[in-house]
Amino acid sequence: MKISLAIFRCADCNRTFEAPFCESPYGEFLLRSRSGNLAHLNAIEDTVYGEVKMLVAEIVGCEDPFQIADMLQRIFGSVACDPDLQGSLYSINGQPSCPVCQSGHIASWELIEPKKELDLEVLEITHRKWAILSHQQKREVVIEAIRQNQ
Repeated sequence: MKISLAIFRCADCNRTFEAPFCESPYGEFLLRSRSGNLAHLNAIEDTVYGEVKMLVAEIVGCEDPFQIADMLQRIFGSVACDPDLQGSLYSINGQPSCPVCQSGHIASWELIEPKKELDLEVLEITHRKWAILSHQQKREVVIEAIRQNQ
């Protein structure tokens, strides 16, 4: 998969560094784990994404699609995606870690011009742990994640 690079500025040590940045089409996300691994999600084709979206809408009790999408993107990786091989959870909004101070706090970023890309093997996100939960267990997991992210 070809992935664009961006220049990120660390909010903690103010250093700049290059890291992959998702420039995917609508409905596609590049998830990042705290250990730096990447995974791809096609939210349009991923049935689990739709399932979690419906649970979020039901639990939040609103019809504002932007509020639902915001919460869904904040919790999806932690509630419905399998962790990476190091056990770190994935996040749709995950930021790269600074290679100098290891902070994940980003002050700013900008795409590199002219465009600079890497050809990386990025696996599709999986949902094995989610799949074995009952509907009630899934609902409880989503309720807890929403509570922690309000």
